[in-house]
Amino acid sequence: MNYRISLLVFLVSMITYAQFVNIGKESKNVIFKEYEEKSVRIVYLVSSDREVENDYLIGIEKAAISVQNFYRKELNGLTFKLNQPVVEVLRCNKIANYF
Repeated sequence: MNYRISLLVFLVSMITYAQFVNIGKESKNVIFKEYEEKSVRIVYLVSSDREVENDYLIGIEKAAISVQNFYRKELNGLTFKLNQPVVEVLRCNKIANYF
């Protein structure tokens, strides 16, 4: 499960970076541009032959909030908004071996 959380943290980081950071041509510094109200959505995809693991839900949510707080601390209060609920469960009609 650790590699899944690591992947989640990486993906959230990349989405967040792409969402509100703009590299300005006129400046060598990173410029934070104004952006519309957006939120990061995290989807927990569960195959048809598996059950939702509450430990995964809790772990994914904690990881997302941890990354959000890290950005808030390191970027002087600038961070991303998490969607509510933080982790959305999506049931798939395929079995796990399909993936």
